[in-house]
Amino acid sequence: MEKQQIKVGKTALTGVIDIGSGFMQLKIACQKEDQTISILESVTKTLAIGKETFSEGRISPEMMRELSKNLLGFKQLLREYKVRKVRVVATGAIREATNREYVIDQIRANTGFSIEIINGPEERLLTQYAIQKALPNFDKMKKDGLLIVNIGSGGVQVTAYAAAGLRYGQNINMGALRIRRILSSLETKTVEYTKILEEYTSHHIQEVIQPMKEKFNHLVMTGEEVDSIYRICSMETEDNIRVIDPKTLKKLYDQLMFMNTQQIADAYSLSFERAEMLLPTIMIMHAFEKVSNAKKICCPSVGLSNGILYEMNRDKEDTILEKETLRYIRFVASQYHNPESHIEAVVQYALLIFDHLKRKQNLTKRHRLILEAGARLHDLGKGISLVNHAQCGAALVSHMDLMGISEEEQKQLAILIRYHEGGEPKAYDEQYKSLSRKSRIAVSKLLAILQLANAMDCSYKQKIYDLSVKQENDSLVLRGFAKENAMLEEWIFHQKSELFREVFSLEPKLKLRINRTM
Repeated sequence: MEKQQIKVGKTALTGVIDIGSGFMQLKIACQKEDQTISILESVTKTLAIGKETFSEGRISPEMMRELSKNLLGFKQLLREYKVRKVRVVATGAIREATNREYVIDQIRANTGFSIEIINGPEERLLTQYAIQKALPNFDKMKKDGLLIVNIGSGGVQVTAYAAAGLRYGQNINMGALRIRRILSSLETKTVEYTKILEEYTSHHIQEVIQPMKEKFNHLVMTGEEVDSIYRICSMETEDNIRVIDPKTLKKLYDQLMFMNTQQIADAYSLSFERAEMLLPTIMIMHAFEKVSNAKKICCPSVGLSNGILYEMNRDKEDTILEKETLRYIRFVASQYHNPESHIEAVVQYALLIFDHLKRKQNLTKRHRLILEAGARLHDLGKGISLVNHAQCGAALVSHMDLMGISEEEQKQLAILIRYHEGGEPKAYDEQYKSLSRKSRIAVSKLLAILQLANAMDCSYKQKIYDLSVKQENDSLVLRGFAKENAMLEEWIFHQKSELFREVFSLEPKLKLRINRTM
């Protein structure tokens, strides 16, 4: 394959390998002078890893060898382009395999590649990041009402925006290949298979659609099989954006309902593997199209790999991903009706302390995000139990789809919430034990800060304001004003300072002056 000739200046090339449930894909890109990403090479190999995971629960040695063989081919292409910065990511098929650790280990041994597992919420955020870069009017679409549906082989990610902001976000195990594997035993047993497939798909999608009260004026859909359907549907564009007319989609849907997999493959020149995923994909598309007010379906040819490439090349000042993650965290917190004034006070106090300590303590902007997320979600368990709200909150967070939060970060969040009122995680705590040593130290530091911040508003009255932080010898001194007597806050602050003293080797002191004119 002839390499594209493009002026890339001094910018190094970057590559990403995305190992999905039904295919694996390599993209090589460079960042141009205007900060946009230019794809120099894109190679997709059909490899239905998910067939084994979704039916057997594990990946066979034969599949491991085939996966390694394709990766070695990709490695050769990366060498030819002289790409040195590469990320190899995997989603549902490897993530859900019971033998995933063996798979990851053998791929490392056979290819030298270290696989990074991406969870559903991360995939949703990174795909949305790519969509945002591809659609110039993305922000306006969000305000008008925007529904984003990313249809993969193993799952579907859904995000919805209305004028008031983010309204919904969810990941569902309803990918085209997964549906096919679940219902595969029925295909040869009944002539009603297509009807059963439609009923099964419709039922599960209704569970996603029902919480959405708004109608959405814009509909964006992405995914490998969405690309196939776009190509079949006459390949329209509008303002250089790929679109599908809903009437054309419905016409194709009606045609496919009366065709089996082999007939679909023959009619549209597809491999049998791709053809068998076309019908469940168009069923998912049709179901979401029916609940929108969109006059067209936008289908930008981007996905997870594009989002990762943008993340790898983004400017240090680009905080789109972090802002979107925190926007989603705020949305989640709002669903539990905790006192907003208390949450904002704890966030403010926590970030003030963090910003003073971050450089010396080797704490990053990612740690800052996790601390803020923990501060915003620390009381969500009170909707279940006032007695054990910290345990309930930690259990809730452990099972949530938190957009943009990795599995390791989700464990850190659960620890922050579990111990935000005091104490510290023990060596036998499963979530704490499963973290890397570096992460255990970092989460202990964040927890120590959160405990102090929460103590400063223990009365939920936001008495303390105009705080400043300064290190004086072996003490971290917080000076500020109180609107009224704050003896309770000062006493609780002292009671909750033990962990802070231990992890930072500093004595925290709270010195307040009462302003009786407030």
